[in-house]
Amino acid sequence: WVLMDGAAAHAGSGWFGTMGFGDARERASRDAGNPLLDPVADTLADVEDELLQRLADGEATVSALLADTRWCRAVARVPDPEHRVALVVALFERVLVPSAVGSDKWYGACARYFELLFAFDDVEAQIRDAGEYGVHTVSRDPAARDDFLRFDRAIIEHPRGLSFRVRLDEVIRLAPTLRQHVPAGSVEERMLAEVEQKTNDGPALAAWLGASRTRFARLLARAKRQRNAVSHGTRAVPGVLATVEPMLDYLAGRLIGAVHYCAVEQRDLIAELERWRLVRLQKLDALADRV
Repeated sequence: WVLMDGAAAHAGSGWFGTMGFGDARERASRDAGNPLLDPVADTLADVEDELLQRLADGEATVSALLADTRWCRAVARVPDPEHRVALVVALFERVLVPSAVGSDKWYGACARYFELLFAFDDVEAQIRDAGEYGVHTVSRDPAARDDFLRFDRAIIEHPRGLSFRVRLDEVIRLAPTLRQHVPAGSVEERMLAEVEQKTNDGPALAAWLGASRTRFARLLARAKRQRNAVSHGTRAVPGVLATVEPMLDYLAGRLIGAVHYCAVEQRDLIAELERWRLVRLQKLDALADRV
């Protein structure tokens, strides 16, 4: 048996998802000598010239960033999920824990620096999905072309090529109107109704963020238990591992992103993580006080 990569979903009157399904092993082992097949070839164009020069000069901070990035990519190719969890936690212990404030445990450091980031990202993703899928649903109705163009111009930004960005503030503003143009009882209708309800005022949005923080804490506690099981030689629970791996991958990506930012800007990692945490705490307090 091989678990294929891909997605297919049905909503309203149509299907959407990836362009077929593929074997993840084949993609991982693809010949990287062909620049058309090497994802790094496309990414290098966006890497700062100064950072590449510092890497060529052997600067320790940039070399560590490269090593940590390679570590994450190598961990993603490990076939055993128990090993993947143990190895990604080792990244937190090596990069984050030594200088973290308030905790000398990986889960304590992750809770301090990533709980609020996770909550804000989670809520933003739900708002983004509601807007994107809502507009997409309207586009499938030939009789609603004018409505689709109006919503698309307001909500979807097309900076270049096939890429696009969803304007979250416009999704919030137009959610009640867009909701009237999608089928009643559909997934999109429920998503837009949730946005409308949970962004009605500051305390409502703060409560939505609070629910995401609670989910983060629950997933982190699961990850801690599963990692401890692996470390002490007992078997982890496959079903539980499957629920925490996406979050651990998210945390690793957030950490590598922060390390990259600090390497480029030549700033201290923990100082920046503390600053980002404080900014979001202030936003949360402001929301709770806004009626």
